[in-house]
Amino acid sequence: MRRFALVVAAAALTLPLPAQDRAANPPLHVAFVGDLQTERGKDFVAFLQKQFARVDTFERADCTPERLRTADVVVLDWQQQDGLLHWFDHRDEPRHNPLGELLRWDRPTVLIGSAGLNVAADWGLPGTQG
Repeated sequence: MRRFALVVAAAALTLPLPAQDRAANPPLHVAFVGDLQTERGKDFVAFLQKQFARVDTFERADCTPERLRTADVVVLDWQQQDGLLHWFDHRDEPRHNPLGELLRWDRPTVLIGSAGLNVAADWGLPGTQG
């Protein structure tokens, strides 16, 4: 009986979880915006490509909202040192937010890393400092 239970438990551990089954995911067009040449960016792209039917990738530094308009969902990865901290150190340079202006942004968006803080700071939302 114990041997049977161990075999069943081992088999259960090797089965993919429903969230890892690409066929179970809706056929979404996902846009990933990040630093594509970093290991982190490459890992995110590889993961998303395994999960979704179409994944477009964009470098965060030169991405514009217009390039993201066809995506069903946008995934934005943005390190704090390349956003808020950079803006504090270079106040004379114009800010670049790949999502553009708050009032014009209309895509479902997943914010990774410090993306939430950086976007909120650029959009002037409360709670971004303190």
